[in-house]
Amino acid sequence: MYFFSFYRKPSVFLMAFGVSLQLAISFSASSWGATSSITWDKKFYDPHPMEDDLTLPLPCGGAMVFRPIDVPQAGGLLGDQNIQIGRADFSQGYNLYLRQAWLAAPFPGNTPSIKRYYLAKYDVTQNQYNALLAAQNQKTCPEPSLAGRVPVSRLSWFDAQSISAFWSGWLLEHAKNSLPKRGDAYGYLRLPTEEEWSYAAKGGMKVSPTEFMAPLWPMPDGVEHYIMAGSLAENHLQPVGQLKSNPLGLYDMLGEVEQMMQEPYRLNRVGRQQGQAGGLIGRGGNYTYDPHDLFTAMREEIAPFNATTHSPTALSTLGFRMAIGAVSLGSLQETEQAQKEFMALTHSAQADLESGTDPTQLIDHLQKQTTDLAIQQGLDKIKSAFVSKERANQDAAARTLRAQAEAAATLGMNIWQSLNTIRLLQKEMQVLTHLTEEQKKIITTNVNTHKRLVRGSIEGYTELAQQIATAPLSAQNCQEQFQILKSIFETRGQNNLAVFLSALRNHIELLGHHASLSSSAIEQSIGVIPADKAR
Repeated sequence: MYFFSFYRKPSVFLMAFGVSLQLAISFSASSWGATSSITWDKKFYDPHPMEDDLTLPLPCGGAMVFRPIDVPQAGGLLGDQNIQIGRADFSQGYNLYLRQAWLAAPFPGNTPSIKRYYLAKYDVTQNQYNALLAAQNQKTCPEPSLAGRVPVSRLSWFDAQSISAFWSGWLLEHAKNSLPKRGDAYGYLRLPTEEEWSYAAKGGMKVSPTEFMAPLWPMPDGVEHYIMAGSLAENHLQPVGQLKSNPLGLYDMLGEVEQMMQEPYRLNRVGRQQGQAGGLIGRGGNYTYDPHDLFTAMREEIAPFNATTHSPTALSTLGFRMAIGAVSLGSLQETEQAQKEFMALTHSAQADLESGTDPTQLIDHLQKQTTDLAIQQGLDKIKSAFVSKERANQDAAARTLRAQAEAAATLGMNIWQSLNTIRLLQKEMQVLTHLTEEQKKIITTNVNTHKRLVRGSIEGYTELAQQIATAPLSAQNCQEQFQILKSIFETRGQNNLAVFLSALRNHIELLGHHASLSSSAIEQSIGVIPADKAR
């Protein structure tokens, strides 16, 4: 790896010609881009500005724009989010089959239950790469051009690592306050992990769980408006950002150039990664594909070295976009906190086991009865397996609770809509005095239909509320899952569902106090929600 191989200081050979040291350094710095001010026109680095963009300066007056990728993440330093990568069919199962993965982000989000990482809004362009390369090699800054707005290609994974490391060092020296921070630690540039890329490509928190599992993010205008490939690309690379973005504001996640990942390729062993670390990972396809053949789970292995030239692989269809990462632990205090959280998770799992017949207590007893080291170590492995399984069960229960709460909030909204329709129809009956008998009959039929919908929805709502109230999770964990779901609703722009989620929490608290939850109580509490908050 080439991380943080900082660039060399500018030479001072001009001293030999009688120029002062200060002037020599100033001249050299300006010639190879040591200034951190952004002088490029936006058309060269951000054709589609957004309010929450993060813009980092490049050498030579350039810039690169990043999008915040929010991740639901409760549970402190050890909290993370379960996601699914791949697709649920056996075609190329060794490569693409669905698998569980875990994702966490280092930087603070807009709420305590949301963390974020940053992913480049566009592929790294030829202009941007040229500016970085000139500064790295202490050459004169090139001017950005219209032709240079295409994704950079014909560079190797090692080149991408080297330039990312150089830019990290350059930013830390010249513009460190432009970088996001995790605690006291500044972020740094690298390639994205496969989990980061997959989550962002699918739309992250901006899409529903069903949309997240679809082959493509929602494309209401058709793939030809989102994917630069095939006849639209005219058999060569096009300037970045010409088409529409995905829901997170990321452009060209499919098509254009295939994007390199940070980690090595691994096969899929029926739902999990196989153990061998292979070649490079390429994600997203490229401009030579038919856009209708591309999908977010697409991935391939690329040999890191050319078998003929023996040099690192550099293809015309292969490029990259950068991510901003950070260290996991930035201080001794965080290290101690991580250990505390680990022990708390372990004790929580053991406490759940103790609620029934606890095999860990039996193992502890057996360990005390033997002095054989091999037996003690074997019993330790068995105990660890029990605790790990219980921890996994808790994580699964948390995901189930969140899905149930989302379904119940949606049912709550349906109940309100039907109740509101009933009120409007009944008011219409009272106000419109010249209705015919046939018209009255139609209105009455509609009222009765919505009353049946209310009864059915309340039955489902009550069942879900009871399941959530009896979930095998601590009160704190339940509260965290509700907070995460509230943040997800707000991120999707579904603030009305957050209101019904709050009503659901009140109903669950009643059940927790062994109070009954009658249909009339549900109907009354949901029916009084104001229209401006329910819609």
